[in-house]
Amino acid sequence: NKSIASQLHFPPKRWVGSNLDPIFLGRRLAGLQVFLASAIEMKELKKSPALLSFLCLDNPPVGQNGLETNMAVFDTLKEVIKDLREQLKRREQLDMEVEYHRNMNNEKDKQIQNLVKENQMLKRQKQLLMKVSRKPAVKNPKIETIENSKAKFDLSIKTDPLASCRDIIIDQNEQGTEKREEIQKELKVGECFE
Repeated sequence: NKSIASQLHFPPKRWVGSNLDPIFLGRRLAGLQVFLASAIEMKELKKSPALLSFLCLDNPPVGQNGLETNMAVFDTLKEVIKDLREQLKRREQLDMEVEYHRNMNNEKDKQIQNLVKENQMLKRQKQLLMKVSRKPAVKNPKIETIENSKAKFDLSIKTDPLASCRDIIIDQNEQGTEKREEIQKELKVGECFE
């Protein structure tokens, strides 16, 4: 019946890889158990003689043979549970690693953003420096060299500071001597007339 088949999900086989892989077998076994449990719950299939015969429900085993079968199913389920727990642990570890790497990527993204900002700032500084270096140098008229100041005010720096003082005294003495000589000449000329 197609309507019944569409309600049941039969676990698929593996097309790539080994069908004997323990992890795959555990998943497939769990899927088959879900399939059988779903099939038994359906009213139309509960009464099907083919299903009852396949599941040995028309003539259930009794005694020791049934116990061995139950133990085999129990051991299989125990292995499936163990594999599922290991898979869950691996999944949790992988989730933690993914979270760690996600955080590391966020940190790296922040570092990259900071480096991009710093790079942009350095580019702006470089552009400003290039603009400043292209402008012609303007001399400040208020700043003059010592040579310019000496030439402007006709100053000369003497090596001996006392030399300028001596020159002034000598000049005054020479002027004084000339005055004395003039006065003496005038007096001599005046004596002659008396």
